[in-house]
This record gives sequence, structure tokens and C-alpha cells, in this order.
Amino acid sequence: MFCSKCGEKVMDGSKFCANCGAAIGGNALGAGMKVDLNKSGDLPPQGNYSSAAANNPKRNKPGKKRRLKMIIVIILALLLAVLTVATALVKAGIISVAVVDNKTKERVFDTDRKSEIAKDGKTEDDKSSQNQDEKSDGSDKNEKSIDESTKISERQTESMSSEAVTEPVNNEYILPESSTRLLERKDLENLSAEQCRLARNELYARHGRMFDDAALQSYFESCSWYQGSIPAANFSDTVLSEIEVKNRDFIVAYEKEKGYIK
Repeated sequence: MFCSKCGEKVMDGSKFCANCGAAIGGNALGAGMKVDLNKSGDLPPQGNYSSAAANNPKRNKPGKKRRLKMIIVIILALLLAVLTVATALVKAGIISVAVVDNKTKERVFDTDRKSEIAKDGKTEDDKSSQNQDEKSDGSDKNEKSIDESTKISERQTESMSSEAVTEPVNNEYILPESSTRLLERKDLENLSAEQCRLARNELYARHGRMFDDAALQSYFESCSWYQGSIPAANFSDTVLSEIEVKNRDFIVAYEKEKGYIK
């Protein structure tokens, strides 16, 4: 049985055409049925209705368009629903409450920071300035320590370079008894080469001899007992006592033994 409107095949007993939706009723054409004249008196189209319907693509479009329209309507309805819900949330103040909560957290954080600053009595800038001051103080202390170490080192160097002048001055005489008794080896064992040289010339200085060597002259002039009055060229060894001569020779022998002089 075929639909009299679109020519599509319909199942027996169907009241409507599945393709075009037309009522089947008694207009369906069955196999072997006679064709009645239509109102205009013309015969209905001859041929196979099913094949004609199948070959006519325009007859298949109405159903597909209907489904496409339904899908578009559903999508639009969903979008409208989403917009409606979003609008309701905004009006209800739910979104604004979330923003207010963030602002509240920021206010609480600022309040905590202010309370910490109030406890310490210092702002971040103050703390930064304090740290810079501490670093500056530390660097100043280090520089002072370095300067003091340098000065100590320089003083030690000067002391070592002028050992001949500073060491004997402490006791005024290198060998206080060199003019009154004969010296022994133990009297010289703790003396340096320069001290032995000073002790030897000390015998001459006791008698007022002056020295051409500027270092010797400067040293003896620093001694309170020294009274230089005789130039070296005019000084005679005959003024030395027998003990002083022996002590002088003993010191010279010791200096040669130690390699202090040749």
C-alpha cells in the first residue's frame, strides 16, 4: 500500500504516512486497485509511487528539517536556561558575596600586618633601614679591625727593624757589669748579633766616645748615662781598663764564633 500524497510505501493498517504525515484513510492505493479520477477529471500520476518518491529528494527534506529545528530549539532553550540561572545568581548576591569575602580576607591580612607593625613599632622600611645600618656597622667594625691589625703589624715591623735601638733601652746597659768583672760565655748566649755589637761598643761609650755610625750614635744618645764628647778619630783605646779590654776581646771572639762578624 502506498501514500496517495507522496507515493511512499506505508504499512497495512497505518493511519498516517510516516514520510509526509498525511492521513492514509481510503486514499491509499493498494496493489490491483483501480485508479479513480480526481476532481479535475485527470488521472492520477502513473508509475511506481515508491520509486518516484525515492527519486525525489525534496520529499525527504521535510523530516530532516524538522529534526534540525528541534535541535536548534533545544540548544537555545539550554542557553536561555543558563543565562536565566546566572542572572538569578547575580540578583541573589551569591557572586558579590564571594567578592566581598576576598575583600574581607584582604582587610584581615592588612589588619594583621598593621598589628604586627604596631607590636614591633617598626615598618618594613624601618626594618630594611635597620638591616642596612647593621650591615654598615658590621663593615665599619671589620674595617676598624683590619686597620688595627695593619697598625699592629706595622708596629711589629718597625720594632723588628729597630731591634738594636729598642731592646737594650729597657735596661739602659746591655751588659751592666762589663766594666767591673770579666764576662763569661753565659753572659752572651742570650744576646742577638746586634746586641753583641752594642755591648762591645758600650765599653767605648762609657768613656764618652762618639760614633761615626749614625745608628750607634742615635742609640747611645737615647741612653741617660751616655755623654759623648770625644770624636771617634780622637779616641784612644788606652782609656779602657784591663777588664774592659779583655771583655772587648772576649765579645769579638764570640761574635766571630757565631758568624756575626768576620
